[in-house]
Amino acid sequence: MDKIGYEYENNTSYLTIQAMENQKTGYQIKMLLNNDIPGLLDISMRSMNNQTYYYYDVTFKKPLSKLYEFGKMTWEDVVCICKSIDTLTKAVDMYLLDISCVLILPEYMYLNVSDKEIRYVYCPDVNREFQTMLKGLFEFILEHYQHGTDCKNQMRVYEIYQKIIDGNYKIHCLEQLTKESSHSPEKEKTIEFPHIQQDEPVVIEEVAPERVVTEEEKQPVHKIWGIEVGIGICAVLTVYAAAVLLFPEMAVIDMSVYFCVFLILAGCAGGVFLQKKRKKLKEMGELTQLTQEKKYSFVPEEEEEPKNNEKGQKPYEPPKEAAGSNTILLSDYLQKKKDLNLTLVLQNGQELESYYEERLLPDTFPCAIGNMAAYCSIVIHSELISRLHACIYREDGAFYLEDMNSTNGTFLNGRRLLPKERQLLSDGDMVGFANLLYKVEKS
Repeated sequence: MDKIGYEYENNTSYLTIQAMENQKTGYQIKMLLNNDIPGLLDISMRSMNNQTYYYYDVTFKKPLSKLYEFGKMTWEDVVCICKSIDTLTKAVDMYLLDISCVLILPEYMYLNVSDKEIRYVYCPDVNREFQTMLKGLFEFILEHYQHGTDCKNQMRVYEIYQKIIDGNYKIHCLEQLTKESSHSPEKEKTIEFPHIQQDEPVVIEEVAPERVVTEEEKQPVHKIWGIEVGIGICAVLTVYAAAVLLFPEMAVIDMSVYFCVFLILAGCAGGVFLQKKRKKLKEMGELTQLTQEKKYSFVPEEEEEPKNNEKGQKPYEPPKEAAGSNTILLSDYLQKKKDLNLTLVLQNGQELESYYEERLLPDTFPCAIGNMAAYCSIVIHSELISRLHACIYREDGAFYLEDMNSTNGTFLNGRRLLPKERQLLSDGDMVGFANLLYKVEKS
């Protein structure tokens, strides 16, 4: 596709796409121009400056990419999208058209908010794989789905997405995928235990994991046991040699005086050496035990409170700077501060029959304006205001106004904005939503 734009003519909004070739004949073009095909936007063709354009009627419709920029998608929305694709694919087959020419992309899927009908763009110059577009669509759905509040259906969306990736689906039966999920309510079973009262929760006390003693922890114990045996042997030999030296008649075998003295000295030296070795191993064993107790401890250590000084005040702590923060010029800061807030002040309230808020204060961006609270941050209760009328964006301290394909128009200084046209807002600008006129004030 070459040039894509929007035009507004005779209270009708058009999406325009420049054709690749100046073709006015052909089976696909004739079928599109002469039939109202379910699921497709109404199309017409115009020639200007030897160039052909496709005109798609998008009046009262919003692209999905813009609609869910302000609100989250629900399970009912997912079912609605699957139904619309089923309707589309069946109609394309019935009229012998090519499904690869349909733009199944969020920015080209137009939803009528009142009846939840989705229409698609059929461009004969496009040739895209259906499964690739379907995969991208469900990636968009997963990104904008209301996570956390609807966990069961969220899992169902993930399952459908996986089936699309695997190619495990039928092209005309996407809605059937929403009913085949393992998490569907029909397949859930509730197990009841008669002996347990359902209104009283069963509390299971937390049990610390069993501590397993490793071979390294057992090794010092075995060494200490062997050393104690050695100490006992040294003591027995020393006592026996001393007894034989004092009472020779007690000797079982003949031993000289010098041999007895040698046994006494060797026993004493060996006993002293083994005693030191045992003491060292015991200290290592206590250290290992202490380390393991800290390792398996589940109680966090309490942090010591900072001590007060003599006057009872806490010591000064310098402020922590944000990571990666840079110093900016005072002039830049003042300019940024100047454009921080935006206010829209109603100018023609006295001329209107109904009462409207005199001041609109956009505080979240992007800020959608319309009469449907489900999608809009600022709600204007008027029949002339579209459900999703306009949007205000903030980028780099500046504010921008964009029309959201509103029925009665969004105006800036008297000029009507085209659908999806974005313009910079300046202090003192006059902004109009249908018959409501506001003045821009920055503070």
